[in-house]
Amino acid sequence: MVELDKQELSRPVTSAENKDHCLDHLRAAACLMVVVIHTTSRYLVEPGREAYRLLFAGLNTFAGSAVALFIFISGVALTLRYHQKTLSFTTFLRRRMNKILPSYLFWAFFYLWMINRGMWIKDGLSSLGAALLGFSMYHLYYIVIILQLYLIFPLLLRLHEKLPYVWLPLLFVLLGVWTEKQAVMLGPWRITDRFCLTYGGYFSLGIFAGMRWARWRELLGKLRPGLLALWVGIGSAAALQVFTQFSPRYEDLGVFGGYRYLIFAVASILYLSSAADWFDLRGWVGLNHRLERISRQSLDIYFVHPLLLVLMDRIWGRLPTAHDPVRFITTFVAVFGGAMLFASMKEKILKKVRTVKGVHCGI
Repeated sequence: MVELDKQELSRPVTSAENKDHCLDHLRAAACLMVVVIHTTSRYLVEPGREAYRLLFAGLNTFAGSAVALFIFISGVALTLRYHQKTLSFTTFLRRRMNKILPSYLFWAFFYLWMINRGMWIKDGLSSLGAALLGFSMYHLYYIVIILQLYLIFPLLLRLHEKLPYVWLPLLFVLLGVWTEKQAVMLGPWRITDRFCLTYGGYFSLGIFAGMRWARWRELLGKLRPGLLALWVGIGSAAALQVFTQFSPRYEDLGVFGGYRYLIFAVASILYLSSAADWFDLRGWVGLNHRLERISRQSLDIYFVHPLLLVLMDRIWGRLPTAHDPVRFITTFVAVFGGAMLFASMKEKILKKVRTVKGVHCGI
């Protein structure tokens, strides 16, 4: 365990440190990974796609830790901002909720009405509650988890400040394993994966890392080659397991039992953190600018990309059949590019609106 440097922790965190390029790189990577997951999923589950199933199993697996990475980043970013500072719970919660909740409610009910209207027809008013829990579209569960983690962040931060030991994130990881295995239902919907405790280990690890961020980056930098080997090894084994799980020709290998996601998610967080730090140290201004833009627009990209995937499916339905790799690359570029275009247009509109109101866009 990395010991806590009291002199380092007592130093106030500046705004420049809050805007960490390493976190921008990590967030941009997680954003790209999320689109890869949802773009490759159909090539795993649909029959008759054996030719490239192993390729897409690999892509899907190596991108599969995106949500865990997002949650880890949130823990780090919040800790860098609020560690050893007076934290007003109401002010903190108001800022966090104002940033995410309005957009979440819009997209939750938009997807319920425009995409999953069958859920409304089948379940009636109960589908409104399901939409609030993120069931109106497959990706919204992450926002439900983040909102819960915001509610308990002040308590978790104080707990980690009182107990700054590595066993505390491990305890939350074990608690998440236990929670995930519980079958908690709300009507026809299983809500276990919407409990914040299921993913709390990644958030706790983010708080732990954020409290000693400089030394965390230094340590992972020294371990980068080993972390790369670990990431590739575990990821390759997990990809084979995913391939056999969905392929009708092979028996499921059952690699890592039911803990494949957890094990690879932790390996991904450690290696990708060290890789993001390596990119940051290179000082590539152009790349930093592009990744910072993706990071800044990541929430809008996250919300809108499933809609663009639906539109691309309808477009492909009207075109001649294309080879799966060509279709995947075209779809990914169109969806991610379209999501960034949407986010940029929204950003420009809001900037003009806020300027008219006399409020700077950055506030």
